[in-house]
Amino acid sequence: MSTPDIVIANAVVRDTIPKSANFGTILVLSYHTHNLEMRTYPASPPGLAAMVSDGFAVTEDAYIKASAIAAQSPGVTQFKVFPRAAANAQVLNLTPTRFDVGFKYTLTINGVVCTYTVVEDDEAAEVCAGLVAAIDVDGVTDTDHSTYISLEPDAPTARVYLKNVSRELTVAETSGDAGIATDLAAAQLADPDWYGLLIDSQSKAEIVAAAAWCEANKKLFLAQTSDGAVVTNASDDVASAVQDAGYHRTAVCYSRDMSGQFAAGLLSRQLSRNPGTSTFWGKTVAGAVADALTPSEFGFATGKNALVFHNENGLKTTFDGKAGSGRYLDITHGTDWLLATMAQDVKIVMLSQEKIDFDDNGIGLIESAMRKRLEISSGRKFTAATFTVTMPKAADVSTADKGDRVLADPQFSVAIRGAIQETHINGSLTL
Repeated sequence: MSTPDIVIANAVVRDTIPKSANFGTILVLSYHTHNLEMRTYPASPPGLAAMVSDGFAVTEDAYIKASAIAAQSPGVTQFKVFPRAAANAQVLNLTPTRFDVGFKYTLTINGVVCTYTVVEDDEAAEVCAGLVAAIDVDGVTDTDHSTYISLEPDAPTARVYLKNVSRELTVAETSGDAGIATDLAAAQLADPDWYGLLIDSQSKAEIVAAAAWCEANKKLFLAQTSDGAVVTNASDDVASAVQDAGYHRTAVCYSRDMSGQFAAGLLSRQLSRNPGTSTFWGKTVAGAVADALTPSEFGFATGKNALVFHNENGLKTTFDGKAGSGRYLDITHGTDWLLATMAQDVKIVMLSQEKIDFDDNGIGLIESAMRKRLEISSGRKFTAATFTVTMPKAADVSTADKGDRVLADPQFSVAIRGAIQETHINGSLTL
């Protein structure tokens, strides 16, 4: 005779529980010909090795950005790479602005150092001719336009990377938009599970187009630029364009080093932190070269809400950590996380019940989920410990909303915890 069961346990496996939103994965959108689908790689040496196995050269933009992502500690654990449909036809214009005898122009192009020293009677045309004569870089075509020179890569998968450029040699990338919004829509359709964006272009047209797309699709975009007009009083540069548009989700990262990938490294570091708990200000970026900006350059850049990696007396940190609109990036990161996870919590409650009655008890279940998420947010120190949640009474809900089974107006109010990024000290010394 068999022993009777004393306890019988059953469990229902729910495959419909919503997936948690991902706020720690970066998408690298870059033209390449190695595959046609979204690929996910660990942000580690094995991940970089896997890219090489997939056919990426270490000189390709996607690999360079991946290296910067993987170099950060702390940094994200993974990143994704998606191919663009067409290459952005990169064109860099360099304009000389100083002509006193003995001044030495310097720049490094794809690792090759090029110099020209101004001689007697030199003006723009002579300096341009001298620079073109000095530039001999494999894979790069340089053209003399009399008042400026242009640089273009010979292959569509290649890029021109400048470094250590004299500030007197103004840089501007003038290439057009090769359809970046369409590329981003394709990436989102292929796999929407990413949050941070990096692109292979420093084109003003493409940065502005990508910024508009990210604003509409709730992604965070760090665009890198070496546009010399950013650190002047110009009002038609890429940082001014993003500022004028009031974009909350795009920061224009200025750097004279195009190959150091300041933006990629910073995005990796910050997305590895709990959303909203780390400012983008005052951070170091492994592998990136900090710019020794003059006071006026620093003022012009930060006045346009550009994000800079500044070397001031040996202290190398980021400033100010804002999007083009002036809103701090950590606020956007944290807010996106809070709203997405609160919506997820409420959805889980709704899916876990066979039916939620449209009465005050049913409404209370929704309220509890909202309160729990606000408590988690407070524990992470993104929002304050004190908050309010206001729910409608079932008796006050309209007949139409009840008929449609819509709880239309749950509300919460909570303060975002601020951060100190500047201190003014006053004192009095006496003898």
